[in-house]
Amino acid sequence: MEMKKELDKLFTEIIEDMHYSLKEYGNYTFWDKGPQEVMDIDKWVSEMKDLSANKAKEFLEKVYDYSKEGSKVANCIISDLEDMPDDWWDELMSGEKLEY
Repeated sequence: MEMKKELDKLFTEIIEDMHYSLKEYGNYTFWDKGPQEVMDIDKWVSEMKDLSANKAKEFLEKVYDYSKEGSKVANCIISDLEDMPDDWWDELMSGEKLEY
């Protein structure tokens, strides 16, 4: 149960971060330059690396489903996780939703 609370807290934080960056920098910068230019994506990559692949997948799928902006953020994070061990990466990318 504690992990669920932690993931819910992280989800709230990343969505707030995303909304702040959209408000502060605008849609053009978010979409044209990418979330990595307006958000601390490294923070979120680090958070995902501390999770099991299954929990990271669950979290990123939730972000992905939140909105079209959320899917952009999730894909941006995923692109920075490619250096994870193969078995972790394979588990993360299993399924139909997340893309690399």
